[in-house]
Amino acid sequence: MPRLKTSKDLSDSKITQMQELGSAWVFKRAIQDNAATKWKSWESLKGDSDTFDELVRIWRKVGGVEWSNMVDDQWLESFYKQQQALLDEIGQPKFTEFARSSHYTLPGSKKGETFMEWVSDLIKDEFDIGNKDNWNPADIWLIKDEKKWRKKIQESVKTPRSMSLKSEGSVKAQLAQFNEIFRALYRTKQIIGISLKKVGKGPAIYKEVNVSAKFFKNLKSTEMKFDNAKCLLGVKKIGIDSKGMIDLAKESKSIQKGRGNTGFPTIESQDTVMVITHKPKTFKVQIKANDSTKFSNLKWEPTEQGRGAARMGKATRELVFDLMREYDIYQYWKPYSTKNKQNPEEYQSYPYNIDEFCGPKLKDSPDQGYDQSYNLVGPWKEYFEMIDFLGRQRVTLGPNQKPINAVVNLKETFQEGSQPFVANSKCMQISWLYAFYKGLQTKVMRDKFCTDLIFLASKEGLRYGPFGKIY
Repeated sequence: MPRLKTSKDLSDSKITQMQELGSAWVFKRAIQDNAATKWKSWESLKGDSDTFDELVRIWRKVGGVEWSNMVDDQWLESFYKQQQALLDEIGQPKFTEFARSSHYTLPGSKKGETFMEWVSDLIKDEFDIGNKDNWNPADIWLIKDEKKWRKKIQESVKTPRSMSLKSEGSVKAQLAQFNEIFRALYRTKQIIGISLKKVGKGPAIYKEVNVSAKFFKNLKSTEMKFDNAKCLLGVKKIGIDSKGMIDLAKESKSIQKGRGNTGFPTIESQDTVMVITHKPKTFKVQIKANDSTKFSNLKWEPTEQGRGAARMGKATRELVFDLMREYDIYQYWKPYSTKNKQNPEEYQSYPYNIDEFCGPKLKDSPDQGYDQSYNLVGPWKEYFEMIDFLGRQRVTLGPNQKPINAVVNLKETFQEGSQPFVANSKCMQISWLYAFYKGLQTKVMRDKFCTDLIFLASKEGLRYGPFGKIY
């Protein structure tokens, strides 16, 4: 008999949709129906049929799977802890809507376009912010008198000028005013956006973000510390002949085999990791491809250690680039390839294959591409020099990993049948990390840049809207 599908078989995006709807429903029951007075534990939440039966329906209608006690009870624990943290923080205001999206309407909620969908369209039209999370990462919205506030918010952004005629300064000023309106609505408990992260061991934590003057004052005085970076480029030594020189014929036998079923060499790790501390907290920033299975651009995504059940959120790419320009390090971010494309932000500018990494005439003979003195020729010379520089900056490249080993590992990973998309991403990461170290010569400047990077990822600062974060 075939195994029944459970939520474990679903995509991350589908699970996110289900758990956010589940949280919204539990919040609605806890606040609007005062059901939380009956919940003493997550087990008693499960015993409340009015609450639990709707969660089962969400799993069935949205995910197309049945609730599995073994797999899904963890979500009940998370929902229970979330509502505890929420009620402890905001009490029980008379909210009338608990909104996510119109793809599924919770019992007692209005049908049609939700507040989240409406505000997403509004900021796109008025501020050219295409992704709502780049303004406010709230996953669900708790709202009192939605019709009234939609009208007031809409009036606040009305302007006789078209978007094309607005100056950058006027757009920023209007966005600042827009955020102030939402901060006032948050403080008076008229509209509260909630960003949700799966709760791990221990109680859930509620944190107000971008709400008060005190928050921004503390933000301004916060100084984090850059600790170290790790960019693993393989752990096996490249084949060496009897004279101590690189022997291309031995490479495939000596390099660690790749993952999957190709059997070809591949780079040991797909990401680069930066460690940033703000005692007692430690953040690990993963720099990696948006999609680990194909060619794609980079993302910057921190995780707070000890809260590893969920990531903090991705830093907005365009704002990372702006930050690099602000610190005057963007100039050092160079894509090296035979294609000669000069946009370092796009993966298309970096090598796709051996020809673009080593030069179009390289085969497998040692006199093409580099000579026996390791005098590399072609784009991979640039990567060798960047890796050599990073090694001297004490970036972890892997056990006994030398720059010449690293570039040959990259070359092997670019070969047909291996994972050239991994090598492509590694080239982007190497180039970006080089710009970071080369452009920021002092520890003070590296600390400042990393502090700003964490704030970009966590959406903390005046440019972002207010929200409560439960994690």
